[in-house]
Amino acid sequence: MSSIDTFQAVILGVVQGITEFLPISSSAHLILVSWFLGGKAIPLSYNVALHFGTLCAIFLYFWKDWLAILQKTLIRIHSGHKSFESDILLPALILGSFPVGLVGVFFKDSIESLFHSHQVVALPLVFVGFLLWYVDSKSKSDKKLNELTLKDGIIVGLLQVLALVPGVSRSGITIIGSRALCFNRKDAAKFSFLLGVPPMCGATLLHYKSFLHGVASSSFYLGVFTSAIVGVFVIKYFLKYLSRFGFLLFFLYRLLLSCSLIALS
Repeated sequence: MSSIDTFQAVILGVVQGITEFLPISSSAHLILVSWFLGGKAIPLSYNVALHFGTLCAIFLYFWKDWLAILQKTLIRIHSGHKSFESDILLPALILGSFPVGLVGVFFKDSIESLFHSHQVVALPLVFVGFLLWYVDSKSKSDKKLNELTLKDGIIVGLLQVLALVPGVSRSGITIIGSRALCFNRKDAAKFSFLLGVPPMCGATLLHYKSFLHGVASSSFYLGVFTSAIVGVFVIKYFLKYLSRFGFLLFFLYRLLLSCSLIALS
């Protein structure tokens, strides 16, 4: 797939916007969609663009949280006044993102080349889906995000490294970690989304040349816009869904997707 037309850009943007935030693995779906669109890998420039779009979605939806982090951090620097945002949340996001950043820089390409196939992706789809449902069903929900500790952030961040394996799902594995630490479903998902920002920013900067290579194409912007807007709506309704329901539906969906990938291979 040497280039992306308007229709393909919209389809990829919708798929990325949905699957980046739901615990169903965006990489597995992009593999599946690329198969339907010709069987070739999506150009790196568009891959970076799609992830940049979902990065924008997190900033747009959680703008109040990011503004509070910025304000409280500036106050901490100037006056020394401590706060949860400046002394716990921001350091937890940074420290929690360090492991996946380090492994991603040195081993991401090797990991993706090793696991980037229909058959191999099928296994983590099922296993992580089951683990998500099981851990959620057995864990308490008595902790809120403002009870987060640096240790919690590091633990969840270490699990985020597993998301480099296609089929695992970054949101899925980090929600598993947060639920195992007894955070309620909504706050577990919220921390997962916030924790995704540093790695997404890092990936965009790491591949900035590919990103700049695509800016001359209108379909590039369409992919960014579509994934961003769809992402905002998915975050909103996913958090509402988690206020009432668990993850059984996502486990069953991942199982069905795994079977579909095997059948297509």
